[in-house]
Amino acid sequence: MTNELKLAAAPISWGVCETPGWGKQLDPERVLTDMKDLGITHTEFGPAGFLPEDAIERAEFLSERGMTAIGGFYPAVMHRDDHDPLPALREELEAYRAAGAEILVLSLDNGTSSYDDKRELTDEEWALTARRLNEAHELAASYGVRAVVHQHVGTLCESPVAVERLINDTEIELCLDTGHMLAGGNDPLAFVGEHADRVGHVHLKDVDSAQATKVLNGDIAYSDAVADGMYRPLGTGDAQIGAIIRTLREAGYDGWYVMEQDYRILDDSQIEQAVRDVQDSTAFVRSI
Repeated sequence: MTNELKLAAAPISWGVCETPGWGKQLDPERVLTDMKDLGITHTEFGPAGFLPEDAIERAEFLSERGMTAIGGFYPAVMHRDDHDPLPALREELEAYRAAGAEILVLSLDNGTSSYDDKRELTDEEWALTARRLNEAHELAASYGVRAVVHQHVGTLCESPVAVERLINDTEIELCLDTGHMLAGGNDPLAFVGEHADRVGHVHLKDVDSAQATKVLNGDIAYSDAVADGMYRPLGTGDAQIGAIIRTLREAGYDGWYVMEQDYRILDDSQIEQAVRDVQDSTAFVRSI
C-alpha cells in the first residue's frame, strides 16, 4: 500500500449530470481546467455528451488537457426480460479499451430517468438482474476492465436489502459511494468494516444526515435535497469520511478515491461555491 491515495475527480462535482433538468451544465474546458488547478490529473468521463463520443477522440481531448480518464458512470437497465443490456455494454467496453479506462461504474437504472423514484426489485427481477450482473462482471474482465455496481439513491440498488442481495447473490464488486450509502439508509462505515473485500471503487461524498433522513422518509425529493445542500464538503458532514478511508486502507484497498459530490447548480451564483467546496474537499482528503 502506498502512502498517497489514488485521487480522482468527477464532473458531477461541478454539477454536470446525466439527469434531464438537473441544472446548469458547465462545459468541459471549465471543469477540466478547475481539476488541473487542484492538482488532479485523473477523472471519470462524466455523462454522455460531456466529452467527445468517439473513444479515441475522447482520450485525445483529455490528453491534450493533461487529464486521463479512469472510467465512468454507466446506467443500465438490467431487470427487464424484454431488454438485453449486454450488446450496448459490449460497445461501451470497446470504447473503454480504446481510451485506456479501467473502471466501469454500473448503475441499476430504474428506467424513469429520475432519481426521485424509489422501488425494490421483485424476486424475479432480482434473479434476472443478478445473473446479468455476473455476466457483466465477466464481460468487463475480458476487456481488462473492472465492473462495479454503484449503490445509488433512486436506482434499483439503493436500500440495505438491495445491497445485501448484491453481496450475497453476485460476484461483482461495489462502488462504495459514501454519500449515497448513507442517504439510502445504509451505514457506510459498518459496511466497510464487514465487506471491505467487496469494494472495487470509491466515490467520496459527505452528507448532512438530517437532510438524508428526509429523503429516506420521502419528506423531500432527492433532487431538491441536493439543491438544498444535502451534500457537504468532505469532512464537514456525517458520513465519517476519514474513518472510512482509514478502514479501507487498513484492509488493503488500493484503488481509486473519486471526489464526487452530487452538486446541483441552478444559477451562475452557485458555480464558484461549488468550486470552493471541491477545493475544501481536496484539501481534506490530502490531509488524511
